[in-house]
Amino acid sequence: MTYHCPLCGLRVRYASELDAHARDEHLPIHVEERKEHITRYRRSGRPKLGPVYIPL
Repeated sequence: MTYHCPLCGLRVRYASELDAHARDEHLPIHVEERKEHITRYRRSGRPKLGPVYIPL
C-alpha cells in the first residue's frame, strides 16, 4: 500500500514516512473557526450541567 501527501502529491510506502514528511517539509496548517458563535471548552472551564430529573 502506498500513501500520498494531499498537499504536494508525494508518494511514500509507509505511514511513518508520510508523517515525517508532513512534519519536516510542510508548514503546520492553522484552521480558523468560520462560525464565531461556536465556543470550545477549555481545560479550565468545564460545562456546568443543571439538575437531571428521573421519572419514577
